[in-house]
Amino acid sequence: MNKIAKKKVQLFQCENETQVLPTEGWIPPFGLAYIATYAKRRGHDVKLYSAVNGITTQEMEKRAGDADFVGLTTTASTYHSALKLARIAKNRNPNVKVILGGPQASALSNEVILNRGPTSLDYCVDIVCYGDGVCSFVDGVLEDRPLVQVPNLVFIEGNQIVKTPKVREDVSKWPTLDYSFFDMDKVTATYGEKFKGITPFKRGLGIMSGFGCAAQHQCGFCARTDRGLRFRLPEQFWYDVSSAIKKHKVEYFFDLADSILDSQEHLEQLINSKPNNVNPKFRVFARADQLTVSKNLDLLEKLGVYEVFVGFESGSREMLRAMYKDTTPEQNLAAAEALGERGIYIVGCFVLGAPGETKQTLEESVRHAEEIQKISKNHLLVCGASPVNILPGSPWFSRIKNEKGIYGEDDLDRNLLRKVWYSKYCPEMNYDLIEEYAEKIRNASGAKMQYEKGTDKH
Repeated sequence: MNKIAKKKVQLFQCENETQVLPTEGWIPPFGLAYIATYAKRRGHDVKLYSAVNGITTQEMEKRAGDADFVGLTTTASTYHSALKLARIAKNRNPNVKVILGGPQASALSNEVILNRGPTSLDYCVDIVCYGDGVCSFVDGVLEDRPLVQVPNLVFIEGNQIVKTPKVREDVSKWPTLDYSFFDMDKVTATYGEKFKGITPFKRGLGIMSGFGCAAQHQCGFCARTDRGLRFRLPEQFWYDVSSAIKKHKVEYFFDLADSILDSQEHLEQLINSKPNNVNPKFRVFARADQLTVSKNLDLLEKLGVYEVFVGFESGSREMLRAMYKDTTPEQNLAAAEALGERGIYIVGCFVLGAPGETKQTLEESVRHAEEIQKISKNHLLVCGASPVNILPGSPWFSRIKNEKGIYGEDDLDRNLLRKVWYSKYCPEMNYDLIEEYAEKIRNASGAKMQYEKGTDKH
């Protein structure tokens, strides 16, 4: 077998272009981190530049392009900056291969390669990786395999778009993360700084026990297209937890798996394999309808859950139906009551601007936030309430993707998306009024920490 030449690789996660959130700064970019770890193990020279290390996008611009390959992860709130980095990399080094991945590029892969690929007037991207990119990038692109043989890629060949088959990679075979790519003292301490006086923990870290969503359909606002569950092995999970505790004194972990209660079997495996000397606290995601089952709450207590992130979304039955949420206001309240009785704190989230939203439905959400705090016995610790962001990849985006200024575009104007959405689906409302109600909901919650997601930086 021919030995593959060592490649010089730069990986970038830009700063968010929207307001800083409580979760920012202490959760590593997992996709890039797995790619970096695997590429390093395969002998490549890898540099990872991430906003969680305190590196600004401007600082990244000074370095982009000094490599054989540049990989950039993208979200709706980093895409514009990522494109700017891609252009800089190509201008600095015309021979560099630029690969875009992440949620935004995945959802708009065809638009990206048409608007930024080799046949465009703004050529700065060679390949789009949609969906999983760990093995596709490292075993495929870096190993010089013909691109048509590599899954999860979109590229131009002979003036035609080529999209290779989508493959869901086996996450249990991904390597254990190499956290040396991050300033872990800074990353873990950021949690304590942001939550000082709210929780008792000084060091926290984001972690992943699994990937994908078990719901049979997407919530209207959700851009997660990874349907079906995939789990890391319990021993992999606990290795990461134990190492972070030992090396960085981490006390608290946020498991970003979509809902830890989607698989009782997997959760029980985690609990049964938990080392006796490892007892951190966790934040996890769960659906309201899962939190009314006594056995589920028992499992959360055994794992060491301190707080649960619950997408309450609305106090209106009509709006929950419009979101395809499959939950009810009564289930929200029952979940809040059950968690409060167990002494488990709540991070609650509300999304405003579903089809047909009115002042009446928004007033229902204001009252609902107050009721949740009361029935949980003041265990609603954090409350986020925000006007909906219409994200590429979500069912709601598909409703407006053919509108003027949106169709065929990849670098989308958030304000235009909102304007089009509200004019078509919330004609009685406007963005300013919905933002006003978002603040009312946050205030009514009485939560110690309150935040708004996706608003532009000022």
